[in-house]
Amino acid sequence: YIPRHGAQRTVVLCHDIHQNLYSLRQLAVFFNQQRYNVLLWDLRRHGLSGGWTISYGYYEKHDLQVMVDWAVDQLGPQGIVGTYGVGYGAAVALQHAAIEENIDFVISDSAFSDLYPWLVLWLRQKYKLPAFPILDLANMFSQIIARFPFDQVRPQRDIQMLDTPMLFIHSRADREVPLVMAQSLFGAKVLGSKELHILDDAPHARIYEQDTAAYEKKLAGFLHQIITELRSEAANLSI
Repeated sequence: YIPRHGAQRTVVLCHDIHQNLYSLRQLAVFFNQQRYNVLLWDLRRHGLSGGWTISYGYYEKHDLQVMVDWAVDQLGPQGIVGTYGVGYGAAVALQHAAIEENIDFVISDSAFSDLYPWLVLWLRQKYKLPAFPILDLANMFSQIIARFPFDQVRPQRDIQMLDTPMLFIHSRADREVPLVMAQSLFGAKVLGSKELHILDDAPHARIYEQDTAAYEKKLAGFLHQIITELRSEAANLSI
């Protein structure tokens, strides 16, 4: 936890798969400079966190809820709490928003839109293998052993009716999670404010490292917009 003296807003950061909380340390500094408290954590089966499997957000969204509840307790009811995720962490943040209506914003960098189609693409691109019967068997074992079905991990479905402000970031050159998935997420969100920021030539989940200045400028603009909207809502409620 990285506090900012006097700050009444906190962002919870969610790292990518095969990473840990330290992979977001540079972004943590940026958010702190934007007058945010920053909460970093290791997702299950990563870093110092326990667990023997991952569920791509099916269970992790509830883990994130624990982090958000803690952040809210530190700030009180008038505080502002948002989430940021990259890759796998972004999918977790989007799914979490569907179970926490009071989250103030979500920033999603390089998230997949739907687990099963993404796994189909991953098998085809990385191993040149067909989805059937491999994914069907994997899904069966996942339900038996890990207790989660692939078809229940669908960030695109989860955000459809949310009015939570969201910023989607993606690279046109992403070969692991194609741009069309970010466009699908953006199109699926029909309520509340949303933005889609596309970079041309960064590899998957490496947009920040590729063009740090432009990335931070986009984040700063989005964060400023969120604060403006929340202040306007508060003023209207007080009338």
